[in-house]
Amino acid sequence: MASKLLANMVIENYRIERVQA
Repeated sequence: MASKLLANMVIENYRIERVQA
């Protein structure tokens, strides 16, 4: 499902930004 893939991308992006912060 596209929604599932999109949600996965958002979560991954959020985690990466938290690590960089």
